[in-house]
Amino acid sequence: MPGVGELTARVRETRTWDERFDLVEAFLAERLADAPPTPRELDWAWRQLVRSGGRVRVRALADDLGWSPRRLIDRFRDHVGLPPKAAARVIRLDRAVSALRTGTPRIAEVAAACGYADQAHLGRELRELGGVTPRRLACGNFLQDDAATTA
Repeated sequence: MPGVGELTARVRETRTWDERFDLVEAFLAERLADAPPTPRELDWAWRQLVRSGGRVRVRALADDLGWSPRRLIDRFRDHVGLPPKAAARVIRLDRAVSALRTGTPRIAEVAAACGYADQAHLGRELRELGGVTPRRLACGNFLQDDAATTA
């Protein structure tokens, strides 16, 4: 995907999550401005994913549209850039990060509320997709540690 390498480098150099999300959002907005309009079915599927917090199943979306799961996955990937299951992971993680950043004291409660099987599942997702542990995120000290490891 054109520009992803530059975006990745800029995100790595950025020190705060807000700035990282702003960079990604600007990148996506620019790509969307240049893209053809999203078919209404895919717009509907995206809204269902967001509304459910990333917890709706791909098969359920496909069934509601009268499509095969493969057709939904292929068309979603073509228009969004990710298959619906990967987009759902990002949506769930965003929801969990928001809850943890507000100082919610129980990581296990956040995991359950966001649809993770358990606290360990949330921890794996945070490490894999965000490069941080839940406790470091909840304590707010992850930026200092991240800056030290990238210097």
